[in-house]
Amino acid sequence: MPTCANFILVRVGKGQEVFNRLLSQGVIVRPMAGYQFPEHVRVTVGTMAENEKFIAALEKVIKTFELQSLRQKYRMAVMFQKMVIAGVGLICGSWPWICAATSWSKRSSATVAVKAIFDLAKKNGIIDSYFLGGEEFPTGVDFLMMGTPVETIVPLTKTFLPKLEPGCVISDVGSVKGEIVRGMERLLPKDIYFRCRPSDRG
Repeated sequence: MPTCANFILVRVGKGQEVFNRLLSQGVIVRPMAGYQFPEHVRVTVGTMAENEKFIAALEKVIKTFELQSLRQKYRMAVMFQKMVIAGVGLICGSWPWICAATSWSKRSSATVAVKAIFDLAKKNGIIDSYFLGGEEFPTGVDFLMMGTPVETIVPLTKTFLPKLEPGCVISDVGSVKGEIVRGMERLLPKDIYFRCRPSDRG
């Protein structure tokens, strides 16, 4: 909306939810539902750096809403933007080939102990990148497949968590144990999802 003040009213759709998500990124705006504008937030004009931070954060929130809308519409049958396969062994090793063949994910990264295998996979276009330690974990991940030893799944997820996109789905290649499910439920925020078979919750 046009303004003559040092703040503007921006229509974002779900004002309160956008406010909450921006706040989690360290960006403070004002939800306007109390003023009969539930689809708007009020944004104070700040410095150039502050304005750029707000725009980048808002774009991230909008992207999350778009992905969630698609997932609801197609019951999760959508292609992920960036997937990470964390683990070793035959199952995790075969996942990048499957995803490349089916275009299930636009970009895929992997972590594995055998560097030569993933050099070959990268050379042949099966994966986009790989990493050997948690500090190299890529940003913008919206699907994380865990194939690590059972006792490492929750601790490793905690290490990766700051770089996961809101709306990210986490799963496990094997039969997920009840202790892992409970650990994930304690660890994960409401906008990161852990999915497994109902029989794995025991």
